[in-house]
Amino acid sequence: MSAAPRLRDVAPADLDALAALRRRAVIAVEAPYTADELAAWADVDLGGLRTAVATGSGAVAIAEVDGAPQGFAWVEAGTRPHLRSLYVDPRASRRGVGTLLLRRSEQWVRTQGGRWLFVAASLNAVGFYAACGYASDQPFAVRLDGPSGPLQLAMRKMVRRLD
Repeated sequence: MSAAPRLRDVAPADLDALAALRRRAVIAVEAPYTADELAAWADVDLGGLRTAVATGSGAVAIAEVDGAPQGFAWVEAGTRPHLRSLYVDPRASRRGVGTLLLRRSEQWVRTQGGRWLFVAASLNAVGFYAACGYASDQPFAVRLDGPSGPLQLAMRKMVRRLD
């Protein structure tokens, strides 16, 4: 990455590129998930994200360098503001893209009157969120349809006070 990432709101025309980016990010995860878990996670439909972009519910930001997507984040406000997605292209990892997107999401939640941000963190991302000031709350699992049948993707609930 030669230039600093530029943040902007996601447009409907970006969604296919974001789906491909998310797939690359998930497939690049090495541990602690199995190949079946990663395949099922990579195939999760982005219908909720598409709806959020189409209706303007929540905030969806993309980080770009020279017009190429480096990562994206989707956050929703309400009584329990929640970071729904944050993915960084593996080729841009460890370059501040995730932190930039997370901080923008937190700022948006603050503008909506939120005092907390909740995250459903994949186990490979727990260290990132902890380094960004998030406290680990409790483990949970997301049910996915895997190539060999239903499976449970282990996750961790995390939270940060924003004020």
